[in-house]
Amino acid sequence: MTRRSKPKRVRHLPSESSQPQWAYAYLTILSAELWHEVFSYCPPLTLLAVRDTCRRFRDIVDRQNAWLLAHSPLLLPIPPPVPRRFMQIMKDPKKFSALRTFFGISDPWKPRAGLYGSATYTKLLFRPGRCEVCKARVDGPPTWLQSAVYICSKHCRHELFRSKTAILSPQYNYLPAHAQPFDKYLIPWLPSLAMSSGRKRSAVLLRDLKKAREEYRMHVLTAPTPEERTRRKRELFAQYARRYRLRKALKIFQCYLDLWMKQMGRKTKRISVASNYRVRKMATRKGIAVGYVRHHPVVRRTLFARTRALRLVTSTSLNKTGVFVPELKRKKKCEHCGAYVSAAKLDLHIANRHPGQLPRSRLNKATGAAEYRCQLCESHSSKYYSISSLHAHRYHRHGVRETPESLQRVSV
Repeated sequence: MTRRSKPKRVRHLPSESSQPQWAYAYLTILSAELWHEVFSYCPPLTLLAVRDTCRRFRDIVDRQNAWLLAHSPLLLPIPPPVPRRFMQIMKDPKKFSALRTFFGISDPWKPRAGLYGSATYTKLLFRPGRCEVCKARVDGPPTWLQSAVYICSKHCRHELFRSKTAILSPQYNYLPAHAQPFDKYLIPWLPSLAMSSGRKRSAVLLRDLKKAREEYRMHVLTAPTPEERTRRKRELFAQYARRYRLRKALKIFQCYLDLWMKQMGRKTKRISVASNYRVRKMATRKGIAVGYVRHHPVVRRTLFARTRALRLVTSTSLNKTGVFVPELKRKKKCEHCGAYVSAAKLDLHIANRHPGQLPRSRLNKATGAAEYRCQLCESHSSKYYSISSLHAHRYHRHGVRETPESLQRVSV
């Protein structure tokens, strides 16, 4: 029995009417030239986020050999070190060639107008990476430029040297413990990590050491003849020499980068202190608890985003969080009818719309004291008094002098 084939369904292309009119409206608002002019005022982090938005924005940012990315570090209050100047003072031609390939700068002596570094250099400094230990997202630049290692905290730094590196000890002729016989040829060419600024101790990453051992076994030890082994060994160590020259130059450039990071850290700290002062001042003016505002997740997220962009928080950005709206202006949901009423008029709404549902007493959350309603007023009275205020209200409004027994009945 033959199987009867089903007729193919007609696949229609999506028509223009099926797409919402606002889907790509932002693409047609401005031309590519105007978008390029707008993006020229964006700092590096914003520009990289814009580049990841859509294909058209990526094409606009990458126009003219990514001039926008190369120019964006100049918009920072403290620009990072200039790679072109570093390349100009590099006298070793082999190191200069390695840096030219690494930074993507062909001719550092003829910079274009407004060009700071290169798109590759900007991405290297501001592209986030993953922590080598906990795999958390870390903002750039890498902690060690020559190894492209990101570290998020001091704990991860300690854990890195404890479990993911091989310490080069003097008692083992600056080789790791349990070293292979050919490690003495590989260790000098691998990138080393300084354990601290004070101690003259260094280490190599285990992944780099493992990769170098595999390359040595595959290319050198598998040679059939001694002559072939010598030739392969010469070729392999020529590659190691090129990598070593680049890492040696980057290690020098790392010093300038660390100084810039310290300056940026001090600048970020000043911005954070000023932003927190503005938050405390605004909370005091609005009559809201400062501790509640400072630990609110929305406010903390806003502070982090503004500080990361090196911008102070403003009253507008704080008002958008919705935390600084006074309690009496916030709307609450009536538990009887589900209507949303302002907190100041919720008791009046319950007294008018739901008679008999308003409790006789309640606990004031601000003071922690009990409050009571006057039973001698009209049936729709929604005002609460403390015990002393209720005593005075009954005497002046209704002419009733309270006795200890009546006060005890009220408080029950």
